[in-house]
Amino acid sequence: MPKKTSSSQKDHSSPTEVSRNKTDNVIAISGARVHNLKNISASIPRDTMSVITGLSGSGKSSLAFDVIYAESNRRYMESLSTHARMITGSLNRPDVDKISGLSPAIAIDQRSIGRSSRSTVGTMTEIYDYLRILFATVGVPHCPETGRPLYRKSARDIVDSLSQTPDDTDITILSPVAIGAEQSMQDVLKHIVSDGYARVRFHGKMMPVAKAQMIASDDVRVAVEVVVDHFTFDANDPDSERMADSVETAMKLSGGSVVIVVGVEESRYTKDYY
Repeated sequence: MPKKTSSSQKDHSSPTEVSRNKTDNVIAISGARVHNLKNISASIPRDTMSVITGLSGSGKSSLAFDVIYAESNRRYMESLSTHARMITGSLNRPDVDKISGLSPAIAIDQRSIGRSSRSTVGTMTEIYDYLRILFATVGVPHCPETGRPLYRKSARDIVDSLSQTPDDTDITILSPVAIGAEQSMQDVLKHIVSDGYARVRFHGKMMPVAKAQMIASDDVRVAVEVVVDHFTFDANDPDSERMADSVETAMKLSGGSVVIVVGVEESRYTKDYY
């Protein structure tokens, strides 16, 4: 037979716990004396939509904005850094005996509050700083010319990934050349020769610099990449030092970018991006 339970079982919760549960679910205002409010006390439930109604001049706006919002905004501003508080200034506590169950709140006018660079909603609340870190950490930048993703890796990271290449695979390390607005294609190729390099990837094809000079036209600007190194990977003797030197040289020539061709697969890396 199942045991019968008595409907008169007592709640063993302490009076303090019961009182705390009640106050956690409401915004309790005691002794508000702002504008037309004359020592008013009120209890507003949380997590619900509440409407304040009354005659004109009864203190509806004073209760909503000058008491509830003013105190919640003041508490929010106290949580900001010293720099943000210096810009906004200190906020006075509303004339009220006690407010409990109130969460920090924010409301900023849609206008510039100053001439400094930190005068927008995002910078004032310091959300911008965290968003910048977030996008810089998880975002994947892409090349504006080719649309390919760019991966930020150091020379050592690139060498570590190249060390996983299958044996007898051809590897080519290229350095993209930045072409100035006033530079001609012939000037760029001459500069590559003077630096001691003999091969480039021109029009998407590997060729000697001399051949590229023969077909180059100053009327048509195309991408030029210097062949810094080309070798067949030996898994038994990976020669990590040579690969590291070649990658670092390619990055130095281009200002931080390198193109790695492993077999038929091509990857573009950049040491610094913004």
